[in-house]
Amino acid sequence: MPYVQACITNVSFPQDLPGLQQMLRKNRYFGTALTDLDLLIDFPNAPKAWTAFRWLTSGDLLFFYHAASAPQRIKRIQRKLQREGNRDPILIKVLERAAERANDRAGRIFAVAEISGTPAYERLDDDERHFQGRIFAPFARVDHLTPGMTLDQLAAIGISISRQSALTSIEGEQFTHLKAFLQQSGSIPAYLANAFPGGTGFRDVDVATWRAISCAPEQRFIHEGQVRSYLIDYLLDAVKDPRTPRLEECDCRRGGMSTGRADYFITLAGRWVPVEAKLNLQAERDLPAQLAQYTHIDAFTPTRGARRGTPIPTTPSDVCLVIDQAGLYTTRNGRFSGCSADAPLIARRALPDLSNTAVRQRVLEAF
Repeated sequence: MPYVQACITNVSFPQDLPGLQQMLRKNRYFGTALTDLDLLIDFPNAPKAWTAFRWLTSGDLLFFYHAASAPQRIKRIQRKLQREGNRDPILIKVLERAAERANDRAGRIFAVAEISGTPAYERLDDDERHFQGRIFAPFARVDHLTPGMTLDQLAAIGISISRQSALTSIEGEQFTHLKAFLQQSGSIPAYLANAFPGGTGFRDVDVATWRAISCAPEQRFIHEGQVRSYLIDYLLDAVKDPRTPRLEECDCRRGGMSTGRADYFITLAGRWVPVEAKLNLQAERDLPAQLAQYTHIDAFTPTRGARRGTPIPTTPSDVCLVIDQAGLYTTRNGRFSGCSADAPLIARRALPDLSNTAVRQRVLEAF
């Protein structure tokens, strides 16, 4: 049974002519004079990526909503061209096509895509910066929904399109109601028909249940605090040397100078090892630079727990553990060791089948 998380991404139309020209430049790789809506309609099977939440993962769903303001914005730009006597045939055609396509899409969810990989941070050149966000989720095809869902229909099931962000999350029962409505009003793709909302809650997580709850295939995390409290804390207790502390929020120093704050320090085979916690490491802008703050240091000071404020000397080392919702990774000098960004050393889904001894041994062998 596929368990998913989902969100709605707002396919907007630019407010002014410079914004429209910027959008057309961004989409030039697919062809001449294409808006974002054109990209989704005319190239449904072309691999592409779209702005999304960093907590989404492969198999999750991205719904596309065309902004209700699109028709008014299109008319505003058309009037401006008329006032200025601008008869650019390409712009005129783009605007006419945009107005026609907005007729039955503006103010409603009109399409859906299944995410094909982990959302990642993308560096954009100046002429590719139409999207405000930098986290993009890849997908291989777009399925159009007819007639889709209007704002009023979304509101009736408790979904309100965010006005502060281009993204709106869909929670639990909201997803169930949204899928039911779409099924009743038209055909939907199989991956949507077979999907169920993921996330079972963390209320009963403890040392005896964390593998069953936090590592279940349907479980989802939406912020780093959840990953730390319900997965990493328990996983590190399984990995570290027996009867040694798990130290949190540690200020690191090198040659007497502060270098940064590590999320954790644990001991492995008698040596201190820093640990970096992430929600989704592929969405990080520069992970190696972050890890460089915690490696090759000579001392650190915990800022939480019983040993807070106590400086602890350590032998400089190039080793660092990284843990996110996908699993545990080992690194040396900021580079993955025995694993990769899309293939953890130990995947979260594998943890229920591994004993503490097996987990610890695999980490030790990687170093």
